[in-house]
This record gives sequence, C-alpha cells and structure tokens, in this order.
Amino acid sequence: MIASAMSVIALFATGALLSTGKPMNNLVLTIHRVTPALLTLSAGASAYLLTK
Repeated sequence: MIASAMSVIALFATGALLSTGKPMNNLVLTIHRVTPALLTLSAGASAYLLTK
C-alpha cells in the first residue's frame, strides 16, 4: 500500500511539473510514463495479498 501511495504522489508531482509548460528533462517524462505500470502492479499485489 505504501508503494501505491508513493506512485500516486509521483504521478501527481511529475504531472504538475509537465503541465507547467517549461522544458523538462527526460527523467521526469520517463518517471511519469513508468509510474502507472508500477501503480497497477503494486495495487494488484496488495489486493491479492489482502484477499489471500
């Protein structure tokens, strides 16, 4: 659950940085693109462990 919360925070932060319109480095964009997959895996693992 902590990993899911950190993923949501990372998505919010990188989305805010990308929406400012200032040129960003590729690291911010890469984090913003990878984090949804990490969030999905983390939430799925948490749901699996909670139902087991």
